[in-house]
Amino acid sequence: MPKSMEERIEDFSEEIDDFGDRLGTELERFDDELGSYNQTLFGVFGPFLWSLVGLILIGILVWILNSIGEAIPSTVFIAAGDFILDHLALLFLLLLLFNYFSYFSKRYPDKFKYFSPLTTALSIVVWIWIIGRMLLLMEPQFDLIRDTVRSLHGNLITIFLLLVVLCYILLLIKEGRKYESRRSEGGIHMEDEWEKDQDIKRLYRSKKDKLLGGVCGGIGEYFEVDPVIVRIIWVVLAIASLGTAILVYIILWILIPRNPGHGW
Repeated sequence: MPKSMEERIEDFSEEIDDFGDRLGTELERFDDELGSYNQTLFGVFGPFLWSLVGLILIGILVWILNSIGEAIPSTVFIAAGDFILDHLALLFLLLLLFNYFSYFSKRYPDKFKYFSPLTTALSIVVWIWIIGRMLLLMEPQFDLIRDTVRSLHGNLITIFLLLVVLCYILLLIKEGRKYESRRSEGGIHMEDEWEKDQDIKRLYRSKKDKLLGGVCGGIGEYFEVDPVIVRIIWVVLAIASLGTAILVYIILWILIPRNPGHGW
């Protein structure tokens, strides 16, 4: 019996998902092999050499932008090339930072995974800054675009701090879930043994010291600091970020589990 259109669409969706999984696996394997090859061949000098390669590619990009700007002609492309040249040293330092972090995170994964929130937040902020500057160079006709870009650029430090906090908490949640999964596979229930376990600290929401969802109380318990200090910092971030920290709090309220030892 021929399949209906809905069944064909479902089959197509499953095949696309399967292709995406296989592609992701192959890319991850290629990245691991490339990383191993770089570490074996170049060692600690590999990230520096790759940064030089990136610098050369940036130079080629500048040449392409200037060529297009002279051929059209257009001041936007020339201004974009000049912007890249003016910040070439900064871009090279960022390439060094990200390449060396990638190198050491693959060589010492257990230690450097706790630095990943910093580099993730920094990379997002850098892209916001670069894309925003490019948009301003294009001289957008809509005031909303200009005002949004300038507002983002004026709050880059606040955005960076919020991203760092969010990324660290997501990392702790991820590590906790991985550990809980390993314990479950071994037949040990987290709820029964959570107080006896000293191998890893899990981040929970607190019921003993909570005003709303227990997020700040749980963070205070995890880092062994007064939750009042955490709340003060959160209020300052909420004011500085024009309310963005409140949205982050709600997300963490959803993501962070309750402390099973507090009798919710």
